[in-house]
Amino acid sequence: GLLAITAGIAYVLWPSPTPSTTRVVPGPVAPSDPMTAAEPPKNLDEIIKEAPKQKELESGPPPPGRPDFGVPKFNEPGNVRGPRGGPNLPGLPGGPPDRAKSAVPAPRFFPVEPLPISPTPMATDRVERTMPGPIENMVVAGGGRLLLLLLPRDRRVVVFDVNKGERVKLIPAEDDGVMVAGGMNLFVIYLPGKRVLERWSCKTLEREAEFRDAFPAEVKALAMGSASNGPLVAALGGGRRTVHGGTTLGYFDPSTGKEVGYEIGGARNAMGVGLLNATAIVRVSADGSVVTAWGDNGHGGSQSDVIDGARITRYWQFGWLDSLIPGPDGRTLYGKGLRYPPDLRAAGNPRENPNNSGWLIPAVQGEYFLSVRSQQAARGARFDAARKTTADILVGADGKSILNIGELPNFELPGGRGKTFDQFLALIPEAKVLAIVPTKNRDRLTLIRADLDSALSKAEFDYLFVTSRPPTTAVKGEAYKYTVVTKSKKGGIKVTLESGPKGMAVTPAGVVTWDVPKNFAESEVGVILKVGDAGGKELFHSFRVAVRSKAEKKTPDPKGN
Repeated sequence: GLLAITAGIAYVLWPSPTPSTTRVVPGPVAPSDPMTAAEPPKNLDEIIKEAPKQKELESGPPPPGRPDFGVPKFNEPGNVRGPRGGPNLPGLPGGPPDRAKSAVPAPRFFPVEPLPISPTPMATDRVERTMPGPIENMVVAGGGRLLLLLLPRDRRVVVFDVNKGERVKLIPAEDDGVMVAGGMNLFVIYLPGKRVLERWSCKTLEREAEFRDAFPAEVKALAMGSASNGPLVAALGGGRRTVHGGTTLGYFDPSTGKEVGYEIGGARNAMGVGLLNATAIVRVSADGSVVTAWGDNGHGGSQSDVIDGARITRYWQFGWLDSLIPGPDGRTLYGKGLRYPPDLRAAGNPRENPNNSGWLIPAVQGEYFLSVRSQQAARGARFDAARKTTADILVGADGKSILNIGELPNFELPGGRGKTFDQFLALIPEAKVLAIVPTKNRDRLTLIRADLDSALSKAEFDYLFVTSRPPTTAVKGEAYKYTVVTKSKKGGIKVTLESGPKGMAVTPAGVVTWDVPKNFAESEVGVILKVGDAGGKELFHSFRVAVRSKAEKKTPDPKGN
């Protein structure tokens, strides 16, 4: 009897080998997606190219109006060296810039205008800021300029400005289960009991709009990229659950509160996110290009959605992944002792210590990341003896340590699969600070000085990476300009343009210019730059730029138009 039950469960849970393409549009969720089994490692471009070749899993013809990818063959773009032990990561997460157009229009979010960030003023290398109550989580907004601290007991949200090193606003949040998500120029507060979504300005810290009944179903989690203005991603329950009870992801424009549709291909996830009463967890890369989701009990697998204009390429793995936090540009996902490409199919780089793996948490900007671990107990110590938690700051694909932070006081690492604590740590290189919410003493925010420029100058290994973020919006009839900023041990930086729109140019020093034609027809362009240094190191710096008219630069009105 037990054998039969086990076989039945295995039959239900074992993945189907065939991916498919579907389209997500506002409204009820499409039929549940069968699972997809792991295949040998492939880079994202390979999987995207293969999407149109896959057959629909439903019997009969596809539903009317459902587009497929229609992706023709294309030349491979330059690759960027990926995590050690895994395949190279493509220069652009969603594929090369010359891909065929999608059958659906890309969502048009409010243009990103970066907020200035300066070093956090601190009297000593470690300071504490007391808060009015215990902090449930810390959400980054303004590209790292603001920290949004949720205080559910006090029903408030604290806004902390890293430029000033102090809290600058207390926002009432009179509801249970309040959720917060932060972008570059706006952040949102969701009051689930009232079904109200509030939109706030990161510049003025004033409420700009509120939307009632913005979500079509119960919201279990909410997130967006801290350096983007969309999408806002919600894990939806209720009528949007899968047949197995997991939540599904919905995509929304935070400026308008309206759901947006994407053309989706790749793997199908019949489980959904957060099985067996697990809490759904959703994370978004700072630039908004990659979304990851999983349940905090480790059941049901992990999902990764790679956004490319109007398309989402979905990846899913069942059972063997834990928490996956996207890096700022979405090219690398950080887990417990391992890093992965966004397709989830590589083994990741080897664990540095399998018996005591460090939790890897990406910085808000750049190629830096934290390795946080519990110190192993001394010989003869009690099994339940308290262990110190320590942290190091690492950089690059090889994970070289550049700064030892030492002990994190009153900080305890989580146990069990699917857990994460990334919303208790925020490494902000531009502010030269590491912000920590001590897990054992959550009524305060600890600030630790982290001057990574100084630490990197003392490094004895070679390195090359880009630290700047390109403007993601160009305006018709105006000049677009972007200066590439890099870190290199050898110096002698030379930048060349590998791919871009007609008329774009770049100087060897890395100054990108483009006089955007007034009648430019495309809504988005892709750019690939090759960056090299005197030591022979090379990398590809890839990004997309939305092209808007002058009228589209206006701030959305209070009604979300």
